[in-house]
Amino acid sequence: MPNRDEFGNLTSNLNRTAEQLATLYTELETLNTGLQTTVDTKVAELERASRLKRYLSPQLAESILSGERDVSLTTSRKLLTIFFSDVRGFTAAAERMEPEQLVDELNDYLTEMTEIVFKHGGTLDKYVGDAVMVFFGDPLPQEDHPRRAVLMGFEMQERMAELQQRWMGRYQHSFEIGIGIATGWVTVGDIGSPARSDYTVLGNEVNLAARLADRAASGQILATERTLADVADVAVGHPIDEILLKGISRPIKIFELQARPA
Repeated sequence: MPNRDEFGNLTSNLNRTAEQLATLYTELETLNTGLQTTVDTKVAELERASRLKRYLSPQLAESILSGERDVSLTTSRKLLTIFFSDVRGFTAAAERMEPEQLVDELNDYLTEMTEIVFKHGGTLDKYVGDAVMVFFGDPLPQEDHPRRAVLMGFEMQERMAELQQRWMGRYQHSFEIGIGIATGWVTVGDIGSPARSDYTVLGNEVNLAARLADRAASGQILATERTLADVADVAVGHPIDEILLKGISRPIKIFELQARPA
């Protein structure tokens, strides 16, 4: 039978093993906690990267993610310029064209316009059917945001003239657009539910820009007086009308913009 010394050695070995196991469990718990923290950090980084690349040009998003630029997607009140472009006759085109051709042409149009948006530093808010919504001045501050929006509109017009020839040959149909631009104070931020949210803008100026785009004729850019005041070096404004907007007591002057001759 085992003697007392053997039992003592066995007890010591068991205690030592228990201590080693406790240490290992503590180290494993610390490792798991650190791993979870790392995973959570990486997931947050991926989510931020995905959001930035959705709204901004790939080059700008990469510069932010690499730390070269610093932005914060927080909710705030800011002076921004809002831009809408709207396809004319889209419903009629949808009735005449084959679905595959309509989608191909629409994707072609949106691809071309988005490249121009990113070229001018615009934040792509969303596609609303055939409409494109963009804002300037956030998340990166841009003191010249009205000018960027107007120059972008001029370039879109030029590109549309080139695309229309291609579309007529390919689809026997070509899109035309009307553009609306408004500058003013809006609420900008992450708006939505925990399941889905968008970094977007809200306010009267957003509604006004959308109404101007809806009112603009094919190839026409309509803008507010406030926008025009900041782009006199690149654009000429011709007064069109005054409109009333819900929530604003005074009529708002609107102008048709044309590029100022060089």
